[in-house]
Amino acid sequence: MKFHKLMLLLAALLICSGYAQASGEEAVPPEGGSKLEQLAVLADGFYQASMDSNRQLAYSYLTRLKRLTADAELRQIGNREGWHAVDERVIKAESSVKDGRTAYRWREEATQLRLAVDALAKEHQSLWMQYEQLLRDDLGRLKQAWKRGGRDGAQAAQAALSQLKQHTERLETAAYVARGAEPVNLLKDRISYTAKLIRTAEDGDVKQSWVDQSLLMLTDAIDQLFEPGEQAVDVPVAGSPAWQWMFTISLIILAALFYTGLQKYRFDRDGITPARRG
Repeated sequence: MKFHKLMLLLAALLICSGYAQASGEEAVPPEGGSKLEQLAVLADGFYQASMDSNRQLAYSYLTRLKRLTADAELRQIGNREGWHAVDERVIKAESSVKDGRTAYRWREEATQLRLAVDALAKEHQSLWMQYEQLLRDDLGRLKQAWKRGGRDGAQAAQAALSQLKQHTERLETAAYVARGAEPVNLLKDRISYTAKLIRTAEDGDVKQSWVDQSLLMLTDAIDQLFEPGEQAVDVPVAGSPAWQWMFTISLIILAALFYTGLQKYRFDRDGITPARRG
């Protein structure tokens, strides 16, 4: 009987230890994977640790993530503005984790880093693009609230604009990576300008046409962020069809000039004079 109880106790201890190990185990980046894949594993791990409020594990992921984001080869992917934004998020997250702040504070940084690393991968639809519908919904609520008029309408519009600002801040780092600074800063500036107008409107000291125009400008900024068109793709000069066509023509011309020069050299060297026909 004692033997059976001992075996049950050992089994229970093994199960508990296995569960504890699984819950606190770090995800190991693939050895043969690219640096971008390793960065994605670390960003996902940091995000999951923030969701689990595991400060020790989060700090471990963040330390390795910070080391990898400093890699010169990896930073060739994307653009300078995007990496600068990533660096800021890493520093802010590290400060929040070290200072003993609640997981909610550095969970936001983990979310932004995860979206930014995902935006570096060009092979699939980036997660941050899914925020487009959220921003447009926020904008729709903002317009409806403003149409109500009066102080209540202005206050409701202010609340909707705060939600729009929060969603914009969450995708900001990823948008810097994918789009660069210009469209992101344009949207942020127009959110700030609209907020000032609406705050003034609560006291009745602003013209309605000013806010209406500002909302149109805000709509345009969202369109430019998510619908960049051809400007978002940088085509190398050597890959342009026009360049290839000009290069082919140049080769033909050079070949013709080379052939003519060679014939002239042979005639001058051998004293060959082409016979003139009568």
